[in-house]
Amino acid sequence: MLPPYTKPHLSFPDQLTLLMNRGLVVTDAPKAIEHLQRIGYGRLAPYWQPFQQTIPDPNDRNRAIRLEDFQPGAEFRHVVDLYLFDKKLRLIFLDALERIEVALRVDFAHALGRRDPWAHRDAAHLDANRANQVPYHGVRWSRLLGQFSG
Repeated sequence: MLPPYTKPHLSFPDQLTLLMNRGLVVTDAPKAIEHLQRIGYGRLAPYWQPFQQTIPDPNDRNRAIRLEDFQPGAEFRHVVDLYLFDKKLRLIFLDALERIEVALRVDFAHALGRRDPWAHRDAAHLDANRANQVPYHGVRWSRLLGQFSG
């Protein structure tokens, strides 16, 4: 059984007020509310953590405890800038990964196609040990590879 949830539901303006009460500088409240509506408080929360105050952990001198209050001068727009930077960086990585994936699939399909046009459906053309392993969700490699053809 889950413990009771104790945090109150807050409207978007109330979420912004909470952040401002904790010391986050907001120069354009309507725009900040739009960001909260579009991106969400929970999704932005990790991006404002670097701007929060910290104190040394009394139990571990190598760690710090993050407080809810923000460091002096921390601005909401910097939080959004950090979020947008991370989003752009993530898209660059996803693009690179997609290019690698497609190239590997082309090379794999081309190599199998040299053996037999239907090689992707025949485990005899694959490594017998790997073709008969169950990689995940009970799908055999030979069946899984058949999904990627055509």
